Amino acid sequence: MVSKRFGSVLRMSLLASALALAAPVSAGLSYSGVFTAPGSGGLNGSYYAIGQEARQSFAVPWMTEVNSLQLTVNLMPPSPWYSNNLREPLEFSFELNGTTLGSTRYLPNNVPGQWQPRDLDFDFAPLFNAAGNWTLRMVVSDAATPCIACGSIMLSSNNPFEISIPEPNGLALVALGLVGVGLLYRRR
Repeated sequence: MVSKRFGSVLRMSLLASALALAAPVSAGLSYSGVFTAPGSGGLNGSYYAIGQEARQSFAVPWMTEVNSLQLTVNLMPPSPWYSNNLREPLEFSFELNGTTLGSTRYLPNNVPGQWQPRDLDFDFAPLFNAAGNWTLRMVVSDAATPCIACGSIMLSSNNPFEISIPEPNGLALVALGLVGVGLLYRRR
């Protein structure tokens, strides 16, 4: 009688601990910040040539694995000297700890809406950094060459981002708890 009760309590404890340790399915651990460096990269925050870049490093000691980046790229508001003055397309690539995550392309200023904020979502194979130090880099990866009066893009200094850890970790813990409960129930 005592062993049945103990087994039942043990099963419930195992399930409860697995569920308590699991990250929420809808939102795992994440780090939010503002990528202010784009506003100071390039030529005083203005980009138009291949290789012009901006980078920002930040320490997140508790986050050692990342598989998602959400980034909003804001340009300066429209005016004759700000925002999108491109005559040719310009492409930015984004890197996290040296791994290219994706890119976005700005078209010439005669295409409507090119200056508006861009919400970029990058999902990728997990990146690991046991030290919890991360570097977000933005680099002009494609531009008119040579760049002769091809215009420029001037970025705002307010570009929010969020990096997240893989969601499957939480689901794996729940699955492990359920397997444990199943094995205990089977032994019974």
